[in-house]
Amino acid sequence: MLESGFMAIVRREYFYNHDGSLDREVLRNPNNSIISTKNYHYDLNDGRLRRIISPRETFNFSYDNFGNCTNFNGTTLVFTRGNLMQNYGNTEYAYNSFGMRISKRINNVTT
Repeated sequence: MLESGFMAIVRREYFYNHDGSLDREVLRNPNNSIISTKNYHYDLNDGRLRRIISPRETFNFSYDNFGNCTNFNGTTLVFTRGNLMQNYGNTEYAYNSFGMRISKRINNVTT
């Protein structure tokens, strides 16, 4: 994949594990030098993504028994019955009886 910026074109390369899951993402500059690398780590038992590590940051993930991400880098996610996201940090979501999102509330402002 090529991405064009203001000054140069950057190439993003993806590498996969034998099971087809993403293993590594490499960003290269026009001279083919590596700008950054992200490594993806999965749980050996359930195959779920647990951590993304790059030179500048690390992202951690936790899941419930239904496969819903319940913690993303320290931010709690809460799901209702039916696996609908009710809260993401300080953001609340409401749904109608068909499971369609009808509102989003952030810091007491509802949209």
